[in-house]
Amino acid sequence: MLSITITPTERRSGQIAADKMHTALHALAEDGVVALRGAIDLEPVDKLGAKMLADLADYEKEYEIDNNFQGIRPPPFQPWLFPEIIFNEPAIAISRAILGDGATLTSYGANTAFVGSQNQHIHADAVPPEPGPYGPCRLLVINVPLVDMTEENGATIYWPGTHHDTRLHSGNRFPTDEMVAAWEAKRPAERVLAQRGDLVLRDMRVWHGGMPNRTQTHRPMLALVHRNAKPEQGTFEAEAGSEDFWSSHPLLPTSPVFLPKPIDYLRQGHSRPDRK
Repeated sequence: MLSITITPTERRSGQIAADKMHTALHALAEDGVVALRGAIDLEPVDKLGAKMLADLADYEKEYEIDNNFQGIRPPPFQPWLFPEIIFNEPAIAISRAILGDGATLTSYGANTAFVGSQNQHIHADAVPPEPGPYGPCRLLVINVPLVDMTEENGATIYWPGTHHDTRLHSGNRFPTDEMVAAWEAKRPAERVLAQRGDLVLRDMRVWHGGMPNRTQTHRPMLALVHRNAKPEQGTFEAEAGSEDFWSSHPLLPTSPVFLPKPIDYLRQGHSRPDRK
C-alpha cells in the first residue's frame, strides 16, 4: 500500500507538498487506496477511541454481538465531534482533487472487527447501476483507525486496482471466487496496516473485506464517506444542537439529518436516517 507522511504543518494547513500529492493521486488512480501517515494528532483519536471502546462494552451488555463488521456508530454530538478528524485538512485536499469542488461528507459511521470475528465476504462498497466502462471516482471513504490496525486484530484486505474492474454492479457487489483468484494472479491482495493517527483513503469500488480479530480487544475504525456532489436530502444522523459544527468548514459541506437529543446511536449499522 502506497503511503505519504504528513508533517505537522501539512496537517494544520492541508497544503500537501506537490510530490506527496502526486503520489497520493497516483495511488488512488492506480491502486484505489492510499495511506496518510500521521495525518491526525493522537489526542482526539485516543479520546474518541476510548469512548467507542467503552460504548462497545456497554453494547455487549445489552445486545448479542453480530460479527458483520459494521459495529456501533461514533457519537454524533459534542464533546465527541473533533474537527481534526471529521474535517481533516489533508484528507479534504486529496478528496477535492479527486472528486472536485463539490466534494461533500455524506456519511459519518464506523465499522468494528469484533473479538472472534472471521473473514468478511469480499465486496465492493459502491458500484455503478450496471456493468460499464471505467469512470472517475465518485465516492471516497476515509477510514480512521481508533486503535492500531494489525494482522492480529482485523486489518482490511483489499485487491489493488479492482476499481478498474467493470463487472460488478448494484445488483451484485460481490466478486466470485474465480474473479478474485484471477485478479490475485496478476495483482496480489494487500493488507491495510495502520497506526492511530493515520488515515486510509479508498475508492469505494475497490474489492475488500475485513479479516479475523484474534485478539481480546475490539477493533473500531471510523468510516467517513465523501461524495462528488451534495445530495438533495440528508444522508446521516446527527444530534440537534450540533448544527454549527457540521457547517463549520469553508470547503467541505456535509449532509446530516438532525434528530432530537438524545440520539440513539448505540445500534449497529451506518448512520443512515432510514434505519429506524
